[in-house]
Amino acid sequence: MNRWNDFVQTISAPRFRRALRWLFYVALLSGFYVAARSLPWRGVLHAMSDASPAWLAVAALINALGLPLWAAQWFQLAPREGRQSFWMFVEIAAVVGAIQNTLTSVGGGASAIVLLISRGGLSRGEAVSLYAMDQVLTGIGKILVVGLAVLLLPLPAWHAAKWLALSLVIATLIVAALVGVNLLMPASSSSRGMNRIVNFLRAQVTVFTPFVIRASGWPLALVAVRKATEIATGVAVQWACGIPVSIGAATAIIAATDLASVIPTTPGSIGVFEAATLFVYGFFGISPALALSAAFLQHAAHLLPAIGIGYAVLLFKALPSERTSSAARE
Repeated sequence: MNRWNDFVQTISAPRFRRALRWLFYVALLSGFYVAARSLPWRGVLHAMSDASPAWLAVAALINALGLPLWAAQWFQLAPREGRQSFWMFVEIAAVVGAIQNTLTSVGGGASAIVLLISRGGLSRGEAVSLYAMDQVLTGIGKILVVGLAVLLLPLPAWHAAKWLALSLVIATLIVAALVGVNLLMPASSSSRGMNRIVNFLRAQVTVFTPFVIRASGWPLALVAVRKATEIATGVAVQWACGIPVSIGAATAIIAATDLASVIPTTPGSIGVFEAATLFVYGFFGISPALALSAAFLQHAAHLLPAIGIGYAVLLFKALPSERTSSAARE
């Protein structure tokens, strides 16, 4: 038991986790470098230059629709008493989206809670509960997209059943691992940990329950619509690149990128998004040059509106305060 405690303390040490993080990034960059050397970059650039600017603009506009939908989702989740205007939630969602795509998902979550408190007028418990419920709804949306992709992909029935069985096995292993860790921990520390969890849940249930009730209505529908806009963005990029239009391929790309983004890697999923898209289009028989060009353009259609709108909100919201402060100094 002492060896187990020493092992837990070792892997929990900040220095050890920092070393693992750097090792992961080095391995990831090494994999990108090896893969990049074998890619037809001239063909990629040629395919990108031949893409239709009009359809690319349509893709960016469709993807930009996700921002007001996300803001509407938060607006519906927020308590009605003392709730700020819808446009305030649009500003908050824009800034959070920009931070998530330029920094990390952890930074985006922290900024979301801070902005919901400072700009949205929510209490700390309400802000944490709203963001937690948003993440739950996002997870439900990802599950729906993965299920739709399995239905639309040209897979035999036995193959789809095998994927479902594999998912159930992985979920069972995760639960078994959690139970095993709890059993292997010393009884005193295990009981203290369980008491802290129970006390925390009791303290949060009165705040979190109203968010769960509100999420079962419009917010859940808005998640589905947001995912539909992401799929429509992929279809527009297919039109732009001259790829045969396939809703199944566009859905599979969103499903693959959603699964790849479960583990935080690079800011904005740069490299991970392209690798997942290249894999999906390879399954559909698209050439690597055309597939990679579509991956770059679709990722740009996602990043540019999110980052541009978010930092534009920061800029125009900061200018009035700067003018006011300068006028006060004069």
